[in-house]
Amino acid sequence: MGQAPASALLPKVRRRVSVYKPLRAAITSSVYVFDSPKLGERLVIVGDIPFMYALLAEADPSISAYFFLPEEGSETAGRSPQMKVCYLNGQSRTWRFANDEKVSGQDKSRGKGKAAATSSGDASQPTIDGLTVTRGIVALRRQVRRVDNILMLCSMFNRARGCDVWNEARHLDEFLIANGEATVAELLRLDGIDPACMLGVIALRVLNGSVSTDIDMRLFGRTSVIRRDESALPTPLTPLADVLASISADQAAMLDEEEETSAPGEPPPNRGRPRTLVPLEHMDYRKWVQVDAKALQLVRGETVASPFRKRYKAVQMYLDQNSTLSDIEKSSGITQAMVPHWVKRCLLPDGAGGIVGFPALVPGGARKGYNRTEPHEGTQGSGSAGYAGKFGQLLSEHPEIAERIENLLFGEDPACVPETRMPYTAIHEIFIRDLRDAGLTDDDYPLKTDDAGFQSLYRFCKELEQSNPARSRTAREGKDAGRRRDGRGPRPRIRARRPMSIAQLDFHYTDAIGIVVLVDRDGVEHELPVKRFYIGLLIDEDTGSILGFHYVLQVQPSTDSVLDVVESALYPRAFAEDDPHLRFTPDGKFLMNSFIPELGRHGFCMLRMDRGWSNIAKDVTNNIMSELGCALHFGPSRSWWVRPLIERIFGILTSRGLQRIPSTLGSGPQDVRKDRPAEEAIRYRVMVSDILAVVAGEINRFNTEGRAGGHEASPLEVMQAALAHPESPYMPQPLARDKRHDWALFSHLERIRISRDRSGARPCARVAAIDCRYRNPYLAESDWLVGKYLLVYINRRDVRQAIGVLADTGVYIGELAAEGRFEEGRLTWTEAVAFKRRRHIRARHGHRVSAATTLREELAQAARTKQPKAKPTPGSKSRSRSNPKPKAAKTSEAALAAAKRQLDHKDDPPPAQSQAAWQNAGDTRATFGIPLKVVSGKGRK
Repeated sequence: MGQAPASALLPKVRRRVSVYKPLRAAITSSVYVFDSPKLGERLVIVGDIPFMYALLAEADPSISAYFFLPEEGSETAGRSPQMKVCYLNGQSRTWRFANDEKVSGQDKSRGKGKAAATSSGDASQPTIDGLTVTRGIVALRRQVRRVDNILMLCSMFNRARGCDVWNEARHLDEFLIANGEATVAELLRLDGIDPACMLGVIALRVLNGSVSTDIDMRLFGRTSVIRRDESALPTPLTPLADVLASISADQAAMLDEEEETSAPGEPPPNRGRPRTLVPLEHMDYRKWVQVDAKALQLVRGETVASPFRKRYKAVQMYLDQNSTLSDIEKSSGITQAMVPHWVKRCLLPDGAGGIVGFPALVPGGARKGYNRTEPHEGTQGSGSAGYAGKFGQLLSEHPEIAERIENLLFGEDPACVPETRMPYTAIHEIFIRDLRDAGLTDDDYPLKTDDAGFQSLYRFCKELEQSNPARSRTAREGKDAGRRRDGRGPRPRIRARRPMSIAQLDFHYTDAIGIVVLVDRDGVEHELPVKRFYIGLLIDEDTGSILGFHYVLQVQPSTDSVLDVVESALYPRAFAEDDPHLRFTPDGKFLMNSFIPELGRHGFCMLRMDRGWSNIAKDVTNNIMSELGCALHFGPSRSWWVRPLIERIFGILTSRGLQRIPSTLGSGPQDVRKDRPAEEAIRYRVMVSDILAVVAGEINRFNTEGRAGGHEASPLEVMQAALAHPESPYMPQPLARDKRHDWALFSHLERIRISRDRSGARPCARVAAIDCRYRNPYLAESDWLVGKYLLVYINRRDVRQAIGVLADTGVYIGELAAEGRFEEGRLTWTEAVAFKRRRHIRARHGHRVSAATTLREELAQAARTKQPKAKPTPGSKSRSRSNPKPKAAKTSEAALAAAKRQLDHKDDPPPAQSQAAWQNAGDTRATFGIPLKVVSGKGRK
């Protein structure tokens, strides 16, 4: 006890972070929490692009460290578009992140769109000074497998932190020396090794370059080949080793500097006659808007698809600049005169600063607008006949009116309050007023037409909406719809590509009311409806299987609720055969770990959650990352479509189960299925256990039933096939065997200063949050620990269980025992904190006043009303020297005796009155309180 293993991979706890401020500052951006193996720190990174490039830096052996540069005026370093990268050769560069992903129709200014497309450039293009490099999303599209593999390797490494891995490192080196290479499956089958620790060592070796494997072209899996690098030195594995110096100096000297790539937008080498018809920025036709020829043939038929394929081939050969027009005609069938025509059709402006692209080649596709040149005028009463092109000519003569129409349509007019979904009739009213202000009369177009140009204005607005889809959705459908580019919202840039890689966690309100039956002391049953409560799910993003489930019988989910959901996915729960929760499960199984025992104690690479208060709590984020080694992803605020899969699963469970119960609340106030849910719950005795049983039954059905998205295969079948076939990209991610306790996931961390509860007592750790003292023999024998800080990990479900780790050295001092009232029974951390809080609240709101305070008030009142002491008269005698003042000790003793006699006398009961006292009394009123007349036979007349 008291000694840390010298072969620990790295300290487990590096730094606890809070995500509250970054989430509050980045409303529309993703926020990632990531444990960096290279830096040994827990980072909070804002943005998808910075996080993905941080992953790439982790697996680059030439990079020794990287740091995010704080933006000016930003509260967090993670909210930064720049990252400082330090290389082993002593050089450093600044990576500036930019979103160079061009989406047509998203930019308001036509010229601005072209400038943005050419200025951001390729991700690998350095600037002129050579010290700042622009990194964008375009280059990441070619490295999606590498990013996914690095995320997997980092989670494998972090999961094995703090474990003894000397045995696994020795087996790995011996096997590679003897055989030269090995697959991951072969290394995991070695005798006497912990699979989690072996995976952690492999991940460390791959990240620092001491072993090589293919992480660029294929997903890292069980059949990946690990090869030994002869030039690399063995990797140090002690806690004292510097992670940043994990590569030898010889190997660092052999590393080449980063290659300089060609500038973005530069045309391919000219191998023929130059094509001056196409501007330089549009020479790369691979960046044009594409058309799926196969889908076009299925939808429009061969009569449309065949001309498109010929025109597409002609334009492609024209832009490749290695074929003459005659060669193009022979290969594509398009005449030489028509080749420039179709190229010009593709270069038509799309109204958003770009070009139409290949959709212009589709028969009946994009058309060029009509520009009126003839002075022909229509006649009154002929509608819009005779005015073709006149509206465009009007807007060309008055560009300020065209800009005003666009601003009104998109709610961006500075002269009026922004209005969502402004009516076209209201835009037409302002349009007519602006025309009259511009000097037009009733004899001019469009005021002299029948509809005053309303149809032309309406068609112009529709063209603007089609050309600016993002702005149109924001102005016409709201801000939430504006963030959904394709109707489903922005898809995550990091997506699951293998089972058990990325998980999603969320909570949902139950759509039915149940009752609970309480029995009083007289045996009377009281049926009380229970308020709607939450249920939580944890799902696998790749297979769609439900991994964890827990119900929250609270008003709001708490920290324990989130950890309970994760715990249900890690550890299979043992239910009794007659458990009411399993009434509708055929075999008593409904979660994935109950069907496949290999998924018990299985981790994942990333966990996606929303920004609920329970999800962003420190105990949730830090405990999950420390135990599972995964990264956390918090999506943009109010964007449920970032996690569409779990939202769809909640909808399926609700529609199949809870909305069919008599006490259902329906899908809304207008749902006809909602009919007095509280009364129906009492009438049919719908218990809370019945609602949970229905949910468990539907989870069983969802996991075992075929789905159209899986080609009629159930999530269970897909998961079983992934585990059974070694060629599949599935990668086992077990937790280490030598983890201290399974309840460590639920531990609450307190940093306590070791002290003594009283003078001469043995050292202890007092947790002030619950007023509990923890001790153990190691603390009792180590007086030198007084004043040092101790990390106390307390079981959130039972505060009697705790362990201690010295904060400065990381030495594990063993289990701690709780003292006092906490020894009597199990008490959760939440209950213990609540009890102390209630005790303080009860004391603060009490009506009792202490006796000392009352006495002091009485003394003060008596002093204010005390009569002044009379002055001695001239004839009175003063105390003589022969009669001195008595000593204080004798005076105090005499006063003590007098006080005793006085108090004892006051405590004596009053003497009982004799019987003859009232018989012989003459004053009966004074004796009895009432007048009495003595009646006797003597003297009666």
